[in-house]
Amino acid sequence: MSARALAFSTVVLCSGCCAQMSIHGVVSGYVLDGRSGTVRPVLGIPGAAYLGTALSLPWGVTALGIRGSRDIAVAISQEQPRRAYVVHGLSGAATAARLEAILPDSDRVFLSADGSAAAIVSTSQQQVQIVTNLASAPAVSDALPLALRGKITTVAVSNSGCALVAGADDQSGQLVEICAANPGAVIPIFDRDAFRPTAVAWLSDQKVAVADAASNQVLLFANLDGSAPTVLLDRSSGIDSPVGLVAVDSSTMAVAITGGAALVVARTDGSRPPRIVALPVAPSQLEALDSPSILVSNALLDFPLLLVDVQQDYSAFFVPMN
Repeated sequence: MSARALAFSTVVLCSGCCAQMSIHGVVSGYVLDGRSGTVRPVLGIPGAAYLGTALSLPWGVTALGIRGSRDIAVAISQEQPRRAYVVHGLSGAATAARLEAILPDSDRVFLSADGSAAAIVSTSQQQVQIVTNLASAPAVSDALPLALRGKITTVAVSNSGCALVAGADDQSGQLVEICAANPGAVIPIFDRDAFRPTAVAWLSDQKVAVADAASNQVLLFANLDGSAPTVLLDRSSGIDSPVGLVAVDSSTMAVAITGGAALVVARTDGSRPPRIVALPVAPSQLEALDSPSILVSNALLDFPLLLVDVQQDYSAFFVPMN
């Protein structure tokens, strides 16, 4: 799984009289509009936010990892077969570079917090590829079969180019680590019966949180040396069918739960009781926007987006589905 520099051509997506207007005003972040397969900016702040005009791309988007503050996105197109692209110029004339070495028909993308690395997943082949140095000269690892007992359920990528990959079947679950700097190695981290990991978040280079929907717990791994995790949150903390987990900062996390339709915000050191934020609809995922806001999203299919600003009053606001 040696990393190799990619040769890719750059395509200017907005030019001439059809050029996309630069986005003005406060951009809280960008989202995938699952209804139309487009990428749209979230303009404004929670309580006064709306969806802006979609980026002008020559193909529909089926999966997306994006960091607007870093002006970078990795998109999986709806072409046949599906292809992966690195996109820059999000607020103006967008350009896309195809990642030629990515497995065809990959279908999921996970970005690191700083937008420097990505994990691209082929669910059908149960393989993951890591792309590093996204900003300038992307390098992609060879596809790595993980041999998990069940399907890949979630992935989290660190700024250093390591990916935690979780998988589960009806009986048990696993967590493994792969790193661009350690080609070909699949490092076992955790394996347990009645374990269904639904979300993973890097809190630091070694500290990791994992949401387990089988036990309704959030597990904290102080390091990845094989030591057993501790239970950070459980049912008594409000955890009920967790579907998403985001590190707000190195000491705070937010967990999206469908049981009771809420967001649980907690300190990783347990210094304060968890705060439970009621949501008007059950969330299907949880993502961080570029501002301190948290995006609770249903992929813009059945329900509008929800924004919750965890640094303000914790109120949840709908974003109109225009």
